[in-house]
Amino acid sequence: MKLRTALTLARASNLPTVWTNVLVGVAIVGQPVPLSAIFGLLVGLSAMYCGGMFLNDACDLDFDRRERPERPLARGDVGLAEVWFAGLGLLVVGIVACGVVASDSGPGWLAGAGPAFLLAVTIVLYDVHHRHNRWAAWVMGSCRGLTYCVCARALGAPVDAELALAVAVIVIYVAGLTAVARFEVGRGRPSWRAKLGVWVPWLVYGPGLAFTFAGVFAGLGLVYLVDCLGDLTRRDRPVGATVARLVAAISLVDALLLASLGRYDWAWLAVAALPLCRRFQRRVPGT
Repeated sequence: MKLRTALTLARASNLPTVWTNVLVGVAIVGQPVPLSAIFGLLVGLSAMYCGGMFLNDACDLDFDRRERPERPLARGDVGLAEVWFAGLGLLVVGIVACGVVASDSGPGWLAGAGPAFLLAVTIVLYDVHHRHNRWAAWVMGSCRGLTYCVCARALGAPVDAELALAVAVIVIYVAGLTAVARFEVGRGRPSWRAKLGVWVPWLVYGPGLAFTFAGVFAGLGLVYLVDCLGDLTRRDRPVGATVARLVAAISLVDALLLASLGRYDWAWLAVAALPLCRRFQRRVPGT
């Protein structure tokens, strides 16, 4: 498999949003975490994201042959068996990496591998059943929410109210984003209901940060979000282009969460991940 083909199948341009997810999961722990553990989680969850995207193309092969023949698998640039093998292999790599982090950090192998296995099952469930499934957007959102949980549990943090709220917010945002993405193929435009979910992070965290230093992160994200949703009202702008922008904005949701946790240093890193992701998307399609 050629490198360009692998990067396209993996939607590797979106990886900065996975990295900021990891920062949130680590920040929720609320105590110093070794760089080796952070690196291990970055590697493990990046592998799981790429593996899930490989499997997404494998499961969508018939659809892509009709609607998106430019996709590498539909075009014949790589074999179906090779994509399945690579996708499942990357999921295994991710589970093992998270287990190793948990083992080295103290909670034990299962504290990392167990949640990572649940994430892998959720990823496969989405890939196999997302077509014509009205719950698919919530399953996709759950994949991102579980990313927070995998990091927190691998480092020994409990599933408390703070983690649960962060998970709920990212799940709703990604579910809303996924609902919008359903309009990539076809002539329709997303309804207000489809767009409602992407507002939730700012509705939940924005008011509490409005008159603090952290309000700058809420403001940056809000301005970007309004600009993105404005594009959806323009018939000359393809929905897919806006979807790619909303995917990149996951890093701004993470910046909002990191600011609420008092990790302004990491929040700036999350903000910086947005232009990085957008730059990568110009080279490798993000949707």
